[in-house]
Amino acid sequence: MDGPDAILIHYAEIALKGRSRPHFERLLRKRINQAVEGMGVGPTRWEIGRMTLDLKGVNVESVIDRLGKVPGIAWFAPMHRLSKNMEVFKRAAVDFSRGDTGSFRVSVKRSDRKFPVTSMEIARQMGSSIVEASGRKVDLTGYDHNYCLEISEKGAYFFSERVPGLGGLPAGVNGHVVVFLSGGVDSTVAAVRMICRGATVHALHFFNASMIEEGVPERANRLAAALSRFQGRLTLYRVDFEPAQKVVVKAVPAGHRTIVYRRLMLRIGERLLRENGWNALVTGDVVGQVAAQTLPNLGAMMAAVSSPILTPLSGDRREDLLKTVQALGTHELSSLPHDDCVNYMAVGNPGLHASPEEYEAVETFDVDGLVCEAMERMDTVSFRSGERV
Repeated sequence: MDGPDAILIHYAEIALKGRSRPHFERLLRKRINQAVEGMGVGPTRWEIGRMTLDLKGVNVESVIDRLGKVPGIAWFAPMHRLSKNMEVFKRAAVDFSRGDTGSFRVSVKRSDRKFPVTSMEIARQMGSSIVEASGRKVDLTGYDHNYCLEISEKGAYFFSERVPGLGGLPAGVNGHVVVFLSGGVDSTVAAVRMICRGATVHALHFFNASMIEEGVPERANRLAAALSRFQGRLTLYRVDFEPAQKVVVKAVPAGHRTIVYRRLMLRIGERLLRENGWNALVTGDVVGQVAAQTLPNLGAMMAAVSSPILTPLSGDRREDLLKTVQALGTHELSSLPHDDCVNYMAVGNPGLHASPEEYEAVETFDVDGLVCEAMERMDTVSFRSGERV
């Protein structure tokens, strides 16, 4: 058989949305069309419980890469459209499996109840055709290959390779959040997780010009560009934190500076959030990962603001986060050495059991003034589907 002529797309969580389900389906369809824009494919066709995307002879691997970054897709598969006829199914089973070795099974899903043959009987006949043509063995549990057929009212779809998607909800259905993008693994995963929960992410990055090595500012841009592939469009807000940190260094003991920096960052993020009418702040904190992330210290940090703060990674293990960022394709970029500005002139251990009152007592500088000055120095860079705009 020739190469696949279309992509079969399935979603899971969206199907549970009741009366609002059509809204989620329309937005997912829009996001898919945006992801493959300019590739010469599509448009996306919708039917109950699934979508299809015509390939029209384009590079299948490129389409797979794009779809793998679209939140809301549970899984998808390159597939062949077939006419709804048993003889066609049997011939396709033989042709499609030719060249494969090892055991196999045939899985059939028949949502079109008007088709006169049951799913079990279709699978039996297709499997028998493969056995007769190749002599291979059927194994329903420990199979090497799984040949799948879906029969709907609009057509029949034959495939064998399922590609897992990101799942979750389409980007943009669930409000706006500010994600503190440090440039490391944790903040990157936190941003993608919020995108997959339907939030529109706006990235906020702090840097200290005196600590920056060659290429580091571009690294934040590259991460934001990578994140825009999951969301469609993303804006990176950048703040040179050095002037504010110099004020903190003069007023605050070295052991308190890391958490004071983070409290100040939260206040700046909250100002950005409120000026735009957005919904929540998001951090990449993992409980207990470093001294500043003990529960008391996180509480002291978060007490600086009144806006909701979401911590999607709070209970994750480090090894799981590394696996996630590898699957997202940003591991190499997120793992590059970088100078985190929260370490600027912050020597000594911050302790494990800070209180909000302790940090309020050492913040003797003009907090509101530093926030306003940081907002004035803030610049923005926007990205669309991986490209700067």
